[in-house]
Amino acid sequence: MGATVWDRLYLNVSYHERNEAKRLVNARFDGDNKLWYTDPEQVIPPSRQGWLRPGR
Repeated sequence: MGATVWDRLYLNVSYHERNEAKRLVNARFDGDNKLWYTDPEQVIPPSRQGWLRPGR
């Protein structure tokens, strides 16, 4: 599962998937950590469970 820190669920989203992540799970970019995140309560679609895996 993705890492949850400070009420943020960090996601493993590639640059090419960024718009899809924004649309599907309201993902936002953390510029300091250079990672995408969403609310921990957000439901990640089954087809995008790979976003929850650590690493790129």
